Amino acid sequence: MNKIFFILLFISIHVNMFADNIAIIYIDLSDRPNLERVIEITEQIVSTTAPDKFLVFISFGGKPILIDDINKIDIELSKINVTPSSPDINKDIDALNALITKKGYLKNNQVTFSFLLTANDRANIFINRFLLTNRLISREGLINNVNVGIYPFGDKNTEEYKSNCKIFKEKKYDIKN
Repeated sequence: MNKIFFILLFISIHVNMFADNIAIIYIDLSDRPNLERVIEITEQIVSTTAPDKFLVFISFGGKPILIDDINKIDIELSKINVTPSSPDINKDIDALNALITKKGYLKNNQVTFSFLLTANDRANIFINRFLLTNRLISREGLINNVNVGIYPFGDKNTEEYKSNCKIFKEKKYDIKN
């Protein structure tokens, strides 16, 4: 019996030791943030988290832009010359979930989710639904191998912005300014 216990313990430690560090970045450009700042933040996230793999998902009116090459971030973002419509929350969640599932990012990996968006009610709903549909959050908070960082854009003086930032802080999401 002890032998089986130690074998199982060894296997679980071995799997965790070789887990990848994954960074998934979701960007909503519909509120017209400064693109140079978006590029700077995105490159900062990738360089500071030093992920083994990363995926940038830019919500763009039903046709998301996907980037998985650090050298293409500024190229793809600088190509955007129109303001996309507000994201369809459900379509973005479905598309992002399909990508994550296809690539197996949530299996035994350390995952950092970064959301670059305006701290409004739509953002709050999106983040909550996304985390819930992937079972990344429980009543106690985020599961162990998941980190959430929020990089808010927009007018920091509005009540909606302040209210949503307060909600994000209560959920122990890391809010960057």
